[in-house]
Amino acid sequence: MKNSCYSKFVSKILNIEYSDAIQIFKSLPNAEREITILSVAEENEMAVYPFMLSLLKEHNSLYVYKILDAVLSCALCYIEGAYQMAVYHLKQQINRYPDDLDSKIRILELYYIPDVYAERRDYLKYAEEILEKDSNNPVALGFVTNKVKGDYGSGMKINDLFEKIKYLHFDEAYNMIFNYDSDRIYNEIYRIAENSNSMVVYLFIEYLLEKEDSIFYNMLAFDVLTLPLSRIGGAQYMAAYHAYKLIGAGDNQNKYRKFVEELRSSLKK
Repeated sequence: MKNSCYSKFVSKILNIEYSDAIQIFKSLPNAEREITILSVAEENEMAVYPFMLSLLKEHNSLYVYKILDAVLSCALCYIEGAYQMAVYHLKQQINRYPDDLDSKIRILELYYIPDVYAERRDYLKYAEEILEKDSNNPVALGFVTNKVKGDYGSGMKINDLFEKIKYLHFDEAYNMIFNYDSDRIYNEIYRIAENSNSMVVYLFIEYLLEKEDSIFYNMLAFDVLTLPLSRIGGAQYMAAYHAYKLIGAGDNQNKYRKFVEELRSSLKK
């Protein structure tokens, strides 16, 4: 699909015109949709991620989840934190579609990747659920008998905020910062982003935004993406997504308008 339609699709994504991009996506033949998204990801890296989240909100399906998994664990797997992001969305997928065995098999496959931080006990339940329906499934059987990454089933105490974020214990991380004032939340998360350079930190901010789509969390996302995580490909377009939300909320509009205008000008060159 690398033609005028593809160029228009990419332009809509990079200009944060997601509603139009979604309509173009829906107009594509089914056989072209995944490969088109993967092409966009390969060329524009994380710029495609907020578009995929918008697509999920409008069209939450196993099909879209599986494209998102391919984007994060294949096309963008070299980006720090991408595998953890894939795991996070697979968990969402399993919660929404608990009878889908393929999702559970896929998350067990990702467990063995060194860049995936995981507690075995969190994954053992998926293996057991697979074996209840497919007693000879080789992936689930292999997981039950193989402890390559160590058995953390006895309970590994994770007290550090970054460790909670890294292991996707977002509920625990949220409870940890619940009573912090806004300055401390900002400084703690910003510091972790500086030290880790991992997209998992941004993923946690997205989790916070799901709880409270506030000016503060959008500002934090923007600042993290334009400073400590700015070296990650496509981060500026993710930042633009939050800039648009901040402009809409009326917060310091000049700063965010200038950022968006400069980004749009660079696309025209």
